[in-house]
Order: sequence, then structure tokens, then C-alpha cells
Amino acid sequence: MRDEMCEKIEKHHMKNLKECDISLLAFDADDTLWDCQGHFDTVESDYCQLLSRYGGKQEIAASLFGTETANMALLGYGSKAFTISLIENAIKVSGGKVGSDTLTR
Repeated sequence: MRDEMCEKIEKHHMKNLKECDISLLAFDADDTLWDCQGHFDTVESDYCQLLSRYGGKQEIAASLFGTETANMALLGYGSKAFTISLIENAIKVSGGKVGSDTLTR
């Protein structure tokens, strides 16, 4: 499921790139991002366990990825955007049933 979403996102961005005149593309391989990614992965795993009554791990993770992706243009990337996406997605996958006791764990 996550691979399908990645493919859709990639096709969307490639379409937009074809419309741009790009002469230089640079990557910032900041090692702080490498270190932080493990923390995001741990939170995502715990999050899926926390919401397991509302769906399987792959289903919840795929939904979270979709929520993060949809929020990227507005919120950017980072811990604040990730937290907002976690809450938004929990409400979505639970059909609005997730309680504040779960959201504040």
C-alpha cells in the first residue's frame, strides 16, 4: 500500500517537474535528519499499536503516510507537522471515535 502511494506521489511530482525549467538540483544530506528518522519510525510503530483497535499496522501506516503527504504543502516536514498529522490521522482511521485519553499518550 505504501509503495502504491509513493508511486502516485512520484508521478504527481514528475508531472509538475516537467513543467519547470530546472537547471540545478541539490540535496542536503544533513546527518541530523538521519539520526532523527529512527525516532519518527519508533513513534509510528508505537502509534500503529496504539490505534490497533481501528485497523492493521499497514493500513494505519499507509493512512498516516497519506495524511502527512497531504499536509506537506501546508505544514512542511518536522516534528510539529508530524504531530498534527498523527492526530488528524487518528481521528480519520477511528471514524472520529478515538478519545483524548488515547491521543495524549
